[in-house]
Amino acid sequence: MYKRTLMMNMRILLLVLLMSLFAQAQDNYSNANVIEWTVGRKLNWNDFKGKVPAVTREAALSKCGFGYATNRVNRFEKVEFTVIARFYPDQSWVHPDKTSIRLLQHEQRHFDLCEIYARKLRKLFATEKWTGADMRKADKLYQDTYKELAEMQQKYDEETIHGLDTEKQNEWNETLAKQLNELAEFGKK
Repeated sequence: MYKRTLMMNMRILLLVLLMSLFAQAQDNYSNANVIEWTVGRKLNWNDFKGKVPAVTREAALSKCGFGYATNRVNRFEKVEFTVIARFYPDQSWVHPDKTSIRLLQHEQRHFDLCEIYARKLRKLFATEKWTGADMRKADKLYQDTYKELAEMQQKYDEETIHGLDTEKQNEWNETLAKQLNELAEFGKK
C-alpha cells in the first residue's frame, strides 16, 4: 500500500514538473520569438527569419497582428485589458536578393497598421466599464476590429502594389503616421 501511494505521488510530481517545464518553454518561445510594437523600434531585415516559400510572387511577408489579455475576474469584477501588437519573426520572410529600404519601409507599415488597430481596440475598451460578464462582447469587439485590420492590410497591399507604387506608398505612409498620431493617447503604456 505504501509503495503504491509513493509511486502515485512520484507520478503526480513528475507530471506537474513536466507541465511546468512545458508551460515555461511555451512562455519563452512566445516572448523570444515576437517583437512588440514600440515607437522607437523599427523592423530590420534581421527580424525576418522565416523560410521563403519555394513558389511565391511576393518579395517579403510580414506576419503580424494584435491580441488582448485580461486579468482573471469573476463576472462581477472589473476587467483590465492589455492589447499588444506583435510581429512574428519566425513566420516573416524576405527574399535575400530583394531586400531594399523601400521594401522594408513597406513591411514596417504592415506592422504599424497592427498597432493602429490595437490602439483602436484600446480606445473601444476604454469607452466602457467592463466586468467579467462582458467578455463575449469584448471578444466580439476584438474579432470585428481584427477583421477590419485584415481588410485594411489587403487594401494597403492592393493600392500600393506591395510597395511598388511610390506615389500611393507615400500617401499611405502619411495616412498611417497621421492615424498613429491621432490615436497616440491609446499607445501602449
